[in-house]
Order: sequence, then structure tokens, then C-alpha cells
Amino acid sequence: MAARFRDGIVFADGTRCMPARLRVADGGDKCVAVVGICEGKFHQVKKMFAICGRKVVHLQRISVGNLYLDSNLPIGSCKSLTNLEISQIFFGNMY
Repeated sequence: MAARFRDGIVFADGTRCMPARLRVADGGDKCVAVVGICEGKFHQVKKMFAICGRKVVHLQRISVGNLYLDSNLPIGSCKSLTNLEISQIFFGNMY
């Protein structure tokens, strides 16, 4: 499955995803994966796993660009960003 992510998955409608990184982590009784993508198409990660015969039951964004999100920020909340944090989003090297 990692090779398919690395090569760039093509959806049924012909949409091609850019190459992505896939790392399977130890999640105990659950399969946990960390995915690195360079774009964010509508439900892209869920569709990529579905094409590989897997179902995503929980999805959590941990970073945007080089900006790692505050895991203590409540769901649905927001915060003001510093100029450095904005720079990390737009000029960070994700891949």
C-alpha cells in the first residue's frame, strides 16, 4: 500500500493524487497510519485508503506545511497565528 501512495493514486474519475508518504504506526489493537500529502483534495485521504481496500474511521490533521497544530486546542476552536506560523504554512517544506 505504501508503494501505491508513493506512486500517486488515481481515483475512479481520473483524478491523480500527487505522491504521498504512508507510515503505519503501532496503534495496539487498531491500525494507525500517518499520511503526508502535498495537496488536499476533497476527502482525499479517505478515498486513497478506500482504493486500497481500507476504511478510515478517524482522521486527524496534525500539521499544515511545517506548522504543527496545537493538540490542546479544543475541536472547533481557533487561534490567532503569528507571522512565523503563517510563514510555516505557506513556505514550509512538507515533503
